[in-house]
Order: sequence, then structure tokens, then C-alpha cells
Amino acid sequence: NTFNLVVSRFRYYQNVCTVSYSFVWWDWPRWEKEIDWMALNGINLPLAFTGQEAVWQEVYRSLGLNESELEDFFSGPAFLAWNRMANMDKFGGPLPQSWHVNQLYLQFKILERMRAFGMIPVLPAFSGNIPQGILR
Repeated sequence: NTFNLVVSRFRYYQNVCTVSYSFVWWDWPRWEKEIDWMALNGINLPLAFTGQEAVWQEVYRSLGLNESELEDFFSGPAFLAWNRMANMDKFGGPLPQSWHVNQLYLQFKILERMRAFGMIPVLPAFSGNIPQGILR
């Protein structure tokens, strides 16, 4: 049955909101445990959203946005899902630079481990949500 082959081939895991509500507070030992669990359960297509704000921050800086414009854009950790989906800006923020750096380095470890298990991490793409400062 072709349908069963397709369903069995890809085992997707996580969603945008769960990443923000729960995973946003995890450190490397907790992520390592989760990725091991994914591997043991045949997950091969996990969402990998950690650290995306650090990348967006660099893109927006390269477009000429300043720090205050970026601080007015990114929501706090518990509200990143809503910021990523363009539902709100800044709420619970701003994010300190240390947050961006730590999350980016955590993402490097997450991706390395996922790939080591043969997983294909699902990385975020541009959602269309932009800082107000871009209009300047």
C-alpha cells in the first residue's frame, strides 16, 4: 500500500506553539534527552526552531535596523510563537543579546544531534513578520 509507505517514511514531531510554551526553557541536557527519545520512537522529521531570532536579528541588522527597533520587535521567550506567527511584537520582551547567543549555540547542538541520528530537522523559514522599523 503506497499510503502506508508514505506515512511510515516521515514521522513529524512538534509544533510552533509547543516549541514556545515548553521547549523554550530547556537546556542542553533536556534537549539531549528529548532527541534521544525521538530517535528511539522513530521520529525523523522534528521541528527545530531554537535560535531563529538570532538569525533574524542579523538579517534585520544587515538591512539597517537599529537595536531599539529590534527590541521593539522580538517578544519574550514565552511568547515567541506568537511573534513568529505575526500575532504580536515585543510582548514580554525585549530579549537580551545573551538570549540570542545562547539559543543559537543551543540550536547548533540540537541540529548536530538530530542529524547524527539521521533526522531531517525542519528549520523555520521567513514567516512574513517584519519589524516596524523596516519601513524607515
